[in-house]
Amino acid sequence: MERIKIAYAIDKETGQPVHISKADKSKKYLCIECKEELRPAQGKERAHHFKHKKNSQCNTSPETELHKLAKIIIEQNNEILLYEKVKFNYNKCDIEKQIRDIRPDVIIENNEGEKWIIEICVTHAIDEEKKKKIQEMQLNCIEIALDKDLYGKALNVIKNEVLQNPNNRTKIYPEDSPFPHNVEFNTKTGFNHKEKKSLFNFKTKYIICTLAAIGIGFFLHDLFVRKQWRKKWKKNFKKRYIK
Repeated sequence: MERIKIAYAIDKETGQPVHISKADKSKKYLCIECKEELRPAQGKERAHHFKHKKNSQCNTSPETELHKLAKIIIEQNNEILLYEKVKFNYNKCDIEKQIRDIRPDVIIENNEGEKWIIEICVTHAIDEEKKKKIQEMQLNCIEIALDKDLYGKALNVIKNEVLQNPNNRTKIYPEDSPFPHNVEFNTKTGFNHKEKKSLFNFKTKYIICTLAAIGIGFFLHDLFVRKQWRKKWKKNFKKRYIK
């Protein structure tokens, strides 16, 4: 099986993705898929590309490379367009972190604890079972579809498709609104903290109302006791001093 002409690699020193057109032969590069060392082939006769060593067993594909490159791009940035005019700034990014029995491609989180799952589609869209589980757990999620023909194009083109293009997004959850709705979840359990917060608010209100009722009860009881005591005192006073 003939290997593909690899267009992207990771700069071993900086960890940044590099397009073959920007490669420097004096630097070391790693394969996005297998992390083995690559070297740039920049001859005059063939198209420029990165190549593995002869004994490498890596059989990466353009689809796999593009899928992993998209995740790296999200991880190394801090802002993404969820929908048209709706940007999400984040300061934390987890790649393929397990949530119960699903493993999202990317989970991003902002300072307020709001999280979004980003699924990357190059050849296969998110399957119905995974989609259903995401919806049942009420996890904010969008899917970004990338055309496999993007492979080989300049990195700024790929970055724009991943981070800025509003036309390749599909909303998985919530389905009723394109805007963030502050559903928060635990990345280990998938527990919906919005529901927990609502329950906490209900309990807090219940406790406050109960304490208020008890306080009012004591107040009314005190008034009643004082009133009865005054009646009894007046009655005794009249008997003793008023004839």
